[in-house]
Amino acid sequence: MSQKWIVGGVPEHFNLPWQRALESGCFMGAGLDLEFREYPTGTGAMCADLRAGVLDLAVVLTEGILMDIALFQQSAILAPFVNSPLIWGVHFAADADPDLDHLDTQKMAVSRLGSGSHLMGLLWAQAQGVSLRPDQIIPVGSMFQLQEAVQQQADYFLWEKFTTLPLVKQGLVKRVDTITTPWPCFMIAGQPERLAQREAELGVLLQQLYQQAKDCQHQQEQTLDDISIRYGIDREESLQWFRDVEWATQTALPLEDLQKTLQTLQGLGLIPDQAFALQDFIWQPQRTTA
Repeated sequence: MSQKWIVGGVPEHFNLPWQRALESGCFMGAGLDLEFREYPTGTGAMCADLRAGVLDLAVVLTEGILMDIALFQQSAILAPFVNSPLIWGVHFAADADPDLDHLDTQKMAVSRLGSGSHLMGLLWAQAQGVSLRPDQIIPVGSMFQLQEAVQQQADYFLWEKFTTLPLVKQGLVKRVDTITTPWPCFMIAGQPERLAQREAELGVLLQQLYQQAKDCQHQQEQTLDDISIRYGIDREESLQWFRDVEWATQTALPLEDLQKTLQTLQGLGLIPDQAFALQDFIWQPQRTTA
């Protein structure tokens, strides 16, 4: 059995292939000891733990990991995980009377500075004709802390719309709009030095994961049942989510989309306005020749 892999991911629908792989024992059967740790606060927290060596791998938002690499140069993208975009909901308190014409006076709660909720909130505000000031952005933590924040110190927040659907149905928040990322939503990342040390196992790990992703995509009825039971949404809502999701099943990275994401981050002033070589963001396996 190998040294344990510690993998981080959000407690959301997208990570069903990881959960199934663990529950079915396929990682263990392939000689891999793997622990999946859930991060309710999202990509920013996982990026920090990657840099700190707490995690070996993280399933992170594309925009979040690119921003983290640009700022710290300590991690690298290994492979894609979800090729489809993410649909973010814009949420206000349930009893609020949203005034989208005066966003310049309102405050946005985010999980962490540099998170997907931060970036997509800036993009959504920009689409409304508003450039948010730093004092309008309040980092608070998890989705549930975001929900509490709009009752107190903030006016709205963004989060994946099906993850927040139970909150909407319970009348705890109201969703007033959506915005879709113009790039694939989740990548798998790690620290280059640690990846190099365990390069031989990575192919096995990804092979097992991608097989589970194929099964999730092809076994629609079972996947819908799993999503409904695990995440508290009914089958029709699960089907709506499922129709838009495309899990990756091979390691080829969407280079044009990654470049577009970098340009968006630069345009928003979230990473230095300089020319980045895309290859600096991607893990380069060590190839040996006989």
